[in-house]
Amino acid sequence: MSYYKSEAEQMNGKEALGELDLATLAQHQQAIAKVAEQDKSKKVQMAARVMMHKLEPAAGHMDAVFAKLEDSDENVRYYAAKALGELDLATLAPYEQ
Repeated sequence: MSYYKSEAEQMNGKEALGELDLATLAQHQQAIAKVAEQDKSKKVQMAARVMMHKLEPAAGHMDAVFAKLEDSDENVRYYAAKALGELDLATLAPYEQ
């Protein structure tokens, strides 16, 4: 199930959530976690996982996004790369190989 009616709505939701501070994100952690697991849009799932990483850096959320770089669907790989490309170097540094 997707929580958005259109791709434009997805992008607006992602941008709005991305601008929230950690305390506000924490208030909605259960909803964000549900989207990360259950939304039908892989793009939305990845954006939610990036937000969850901000709340729980050691919980493996970024591992799930990195795993999508090897997905058989090129769109999923694209959106994983796009999500990772929006992160700062400090967030990505632990994953450097």
